[in-house]
Amino acid sequence: MRDKSATICYTFLVMDARTILLVDDDPKFRAQVRNSLGGPYQLVEASNEIEFWEVFRPGKYGLVILDMRLRTNREGLDLLREIYRCDDQQPVIVVSAYGDTETTINAVESGAIMFLHKKEFTPTLLARMVEAVLHQARIQRRLAALEIPERGEQAQPFVGSSPGVVEALRRARDAAADTESRVLLLGETGSGRTLAARTIYEQTARRREGAFIRITEAVTRVDTWQASLFGDRFQVGTPRRKGLLEQANGGLVFFSNLASFPSPVILEVVLVLANHRLPLGCGADTIPFTAQLAASCDARTGHETRKLFGSQLSGARLIDIVIPPLRERPEDISLLASHFLQQLRYRAHSSVSSVSRRALEIFERYEWPANVLELRNTVEFAAIRATAEGDDEIEVRHLPHHLVRDLPGFGSNNKGLNYRYCIARAEVDLIERALCDRHSDSKTQLAAMLGYRDRFTFQRRLLRNLQAFPRLAGDYPMAARFVRSLRGPQESSKRQADDATAGANSGA
Repeated sequence: MRDKSATICYTFLVMDARTILLVDDDPKFRAQVRNSLGGPYQLVEASNEIEFWEVFRPGKYGLVILDMRLRTNREGLDLLREIYRCDDQQPVIVVSAYGDTETTINAVESGAIMFLHKKEFTPTLLARMVEAVLHQARIQRRLAALEIPERGEQAQPFVGSSPGVVEALRRARDAAADTESRVLLLGETGSGRTLAARTIYEQTARRREGAFIRITEAVTRVDTWQASLFGDRFQVGTPRRKGLLEQANGGLVFFSNLASFPSPVILEVVLVLANHRLPLGCGADTIPFTAQLAASCDARTGHETRKLFGSQLSGARLIDIVIPPLRERPEDISLLASHFLQQLRYRAHSSVSSVSRRALEIFERYEWPANVLELRNTVEFAAIRATAEGDDEIEVRHLPHHLVRDLPGFGSNNKGLNYRYCIARAEVDLIERALCDRHSDSKTQLAAMLGYRDRFTFQRRLLRNLQAFPRLAGDYPMAARFVRSLRGPQESSKRQADDATAGANSGA
């Protein structure tokens, strides 16, 4: 018969690393631990495995003190292995009255962070050990959080010196200092909203033990979104897969374009934030939840998202951070380009160290519809191209075609990169060959042979191609003469007179 009085449970809402679960079948030893740690720590006690599973939940306790022998053998080690199957970050101190070398080795190999011999127990020693273990566990959780790969954009500093960016960074520091606040990042796609959210996470005043998790609408499929956000249900003896929210617990969860998420997803997240409780696998078991929430939206959906934050998350401070588009802060382009080149050199992807003044002027005139993300891709493209040519500076010739196609002299040298030119040349080439091989002077028959709907469509397309790319006339003289014949007798006579004058001048 289970002795219910042997279990002391404490209710708490916020995850507290100073809450300890003590599992030991010896009431005298539990009393000693209670007297030693009961002041600065909260204790939850269990005398056997049944009581343990009634109170244990992943992420609930800062420390577990576990007796190696709960009945007769080393079943405490079996319980230790089950703990790590459920939560691989749970720190455990194993205690035993049998302190031989083999016992110590078995405890450490099973995952215990420290071993304590009961015969060497003193209140002072236990207090020091617990404080040391909790400190070590905090470091391990931080390292584990950093090892979780960021989803989406690669983690980079939020770079810029323009007034808009300076103000955004100031508000990001405010959000980092108030971990209970909710953050709304307003800006266009690619402007740096994710980087701003990451900056909040990195600068937080209370250094986070959870991860920075970016969630996009890709996880919101009808049949999988609950498992993606909440993970697997907690079941005794079964390994658990943590959901995205649990990975962010104690850190920051960033919803990219929150307005695009289905209403059921938003409602579930709002309930978690309002109750400070996270269901494990969307089941009955819950753990404390303390992650900060940040979300991004554009100007079109900003009002709707702010309304959602205000109505569902009352009591929490809402901080708006406006990220200006790159076209409104051209003074940041040089700084950003240098930063991207530095990253490429650090990763040994390119040896290019600078951008030429002429190329930088083109950067500053361009509108950058995809914002900072497009600038980064452009710099990487040009740097790799320059490296392949043996240059250590990005020149105009290294830039993508769409940035320089309107520059004087560029079109003639690089027309092969223009898909419109390629299509026009192919069409005029087909017409030139048809004119050479035709057996009729009828425009209608020629248009039908080439597959045009009628002769008027055929004539319009040929005229448009030669007007858009005049150099094609020199490559396809029969097509050019055919176009001149379409312009009427007066213009044809004028063109013949011009040709005659040009020939006389060249003969002179």
